[in-house]
Amino acid sequence: MIVVGGLLVLESASSAAAVSTGGDLTNRVSVSSAGTESDGESFAPAVSGNGRYVAFWSTGTTLVAGDTNAVADVFVRDLRTRTTSRISVATGGVQADQEASEPSISGDGRYVAFSSHATNLASGDTNDRGDIFVRDRREARTTRVSVTSAGAEADNTSHSPAISADGRYVAFVSHAANLVPGDTNATEDVFVHDRQAGTTRRISVSTAGVEANERSLGPTITADGRYVAFGSFATNLVPSGASGVFVRDLRQNHTELASVTSSGVPAGGNLGLNAAISAQGRHVAFYTDAPDVVPGDTNTVQDIFVRDLRADTTSRAGLSSTGLQGDDNSFAPAISGNGRFVAFGSFATNLVPGDTNGVEDIFVQDRWTGVTRRVSVSGTNGEGDSVSDSAALSADGTRAAFVSYATNLVPNDRNRILDVFARSC
Repeated sequence: MIVVGGLLVLESASSAAAVSTGGDLTNRVSVSSAGTESDGESFAPAVSGNGRYVAFWSTGTTLVAGDTNAVADVFVRDLRTRTTSRISVATGGVQADQEASEPSISGDGRYVAFSSHATNLASGDTNDRGDIFVRDRREARTTRVSVTSAGAEADNTSHSPAISADGRYVAFVSHAANLVPGDTNATEDVFVHDRQAGTTRRISVSTAGVEANERSLGPTITADGRYVAFGSFATNLVPSGASGVFVRDLRQNHTELASVTSSGVPAGGNLGLNAAISAQGRHVAFYTDAPDVVPGDTNTVQDIFVRDLRADTTSRAGLSSTGLQGDDNSFAPAISGNGRFVAFGSFATNLVPGDTNGVEDIFVQDRWTGVTRRVSVSGTNGEGDSVSDSAALSADGTRAAFVSYATNLVPNDRNRILDVFARSC
C-alpha cells in the first residue's frame, strides 16, 4: 500500500519579543514586518539556500498592509531584515482574485513558484483552473509557467511546484492533457518548464518514453534542474513494475526507481510518495514501514531512508544519536544540498532525551556524525506543547522550518493557530 502526506513552520517576534536568527533561537516566521502575529493559519514553509528567506502561504490578513482579497496568499519572510512581503500578486502589484498556496523558493530567494486559481496574475488566464506562477522578487514580475512550449494555457489544473535553485526550471503536477503532445493517460503527470527556453516537457515517463499508467505526484528538483524525484502509483515506469519514488534524469532521459533496498529490491510496505532529492541528485530521502530495506529494522513503523544513487546503497536515517530505531512513525523528509542533513517529522519518543509531549515533533539528523536533534523547541530548548509538522530545510542544512500549533515556542504567541517557525540547526 502507498500513502501520501506532509506539513511545516517558522518565527519572527511579536512586539515585545525580538527576532533573531543567531544561535539556537526559534523564530516565528508567520508575522508581519512590524511583528504582528497572523490572524489566520499558515502552512507549507520553503527555505532558501542559506536559510535567510522562508516562503509560506497563509489565510491571515494581518501579515502585510492592504490584504483585502479574503483568500489565502503566499508570503516571504526575510529573517535578516525581519520583513514580510506578499508574493502572490500580479506584475503591477494587484492582489490575487483567488487563493494562492504551495510556495517553492529558489536558492537565493529571488524567485518563488506557487500555485493559484487566480485569473488576474498573468495576462490571458482564461482556463478557470489552478496554474503555476513564478514571482521574480527583484524585478517585481509574475509569470505563468504551467503552459505548453508554444505558450498555450493548460486545459486542466496544475499544482505542487518545485523550483530549481537557479530559478530556471519549475517542476509541477498537472492533470492537463495538452501540455505536451501524446498525453493520453487521463491522469496527473509531472512536468518541467524551462523558464529560459520557454519549453515544457513531461518527465513522469519510462526511459523509453512510455507515459505512466497511473498518477504521479510530489516532485522535487535538483539545484541545476537536471534531476527530478517524484512519486508515482504507475507500474510501467521501470522494468520491475514497481510503483514508488522515481528519479528522472532530464539530460539522459533515464528513469530509475529510488525507493529500493541496497540490493535493488523495490521497497514495499506503507511507502510515502513525498520524497526529497539533494542538490546534485545523488541522495534521495523517502519513508516506508517495510522491514527489509535495511538489516535490523524491527520496529514495524515508518522510517526515513536515504538512497545513494551513485553508490547504489540505501541507509536508514531518523535514528537516535545512539542508534536507537524510532518507536513510532517518521515521515515526510527534507534533505540538505549535500545529503548530510535530513529533517523529518516523527511521533517517536525515543529519538532525543526528554521527549514527553506525546505529539509529532520535527527532528534533524546529521548523517555524517549520527547526531539527531529536535528542532521544534523553544529558544530555551523547551518542547512544544502541541503538534509540529511539515519539515523544510535550507540547502546548507543550517536552518529548518516547520509549522506548529504550539504556543510556547516563542514569547507572545497568543493567536492559538497554526504558525510557521524557523530554527537554526
